[in-house]
Amino acid sequence: MRLLLRAKRKFDPSNQLLGCWVLDIRYDVLETSDIDLGIGQDVLDYWNRLRGEAFAPAWSDQFKLTDLPIQIVPDMTVIDVIDGGANFHYRFWGTNHVVMKGFEMSGKTIDQTPNETIQKIGTHQLRTVIERRRPTVFLYSIDYPRRHKPAEFILRLPLSSDGETVDGIVSHQDLSSSGAQWESLFENVWPPLPQGTRA
Repeated sequence: MRLLLRAKRKFDPSNQLLGCWVLDIRYDVLETSDIDLGIGQDVLDYWNRLRGEAFAPAWSDQFKLTDLPIQIVPDMTVIDVIDGGANFHYRFWGTNHVVMKGFEMSGKTIDQTPNETIQKIGTHQLRTVIERRRPTVFLYSIDYPRRHKPAEFILRLPLSSDGETVDGIVSHQDLSSSGAQWESLFENVWPPLPQGTRA
């Protein structure tokens, strides 16, 4: 399955570039076996060990961020599902997300995300995990005029406190890797931030 979203941004007149261009943001929905997860494999292996015969582990008494390698935790998010996916509450928003994206979402719901396009992407992905009831990879590709940036991905895994309903989702997004190209998306889709806000 592939989703295409488009975001318009004006050229900077100070650079003598006029008009506007359209940024195409596409992602494919993949199985975890379809891609090399890198350090995300540690997250998937831990999730599998915890769940045993269940389709997903629980957050409250099983999945613990402190059990993961310390270098992974800043790239994690933990999300509570509200009313079956009507909304989503961020229980944890790793520090690499704050540094890279320039804002904090811990304790907030997804409809408070400061960008409508990214809000739609996140909501669609989380609802996809609820429907699929299994670990899911969202592989991005971003096309710019006259150039193409490498694809990046997010690993999202369901949580269940009752063994039947997806009531939580944990995500790993490799924001700390030297080879990651997330800046390409954030700098062109997120609204401008004060100088020095985003490292």
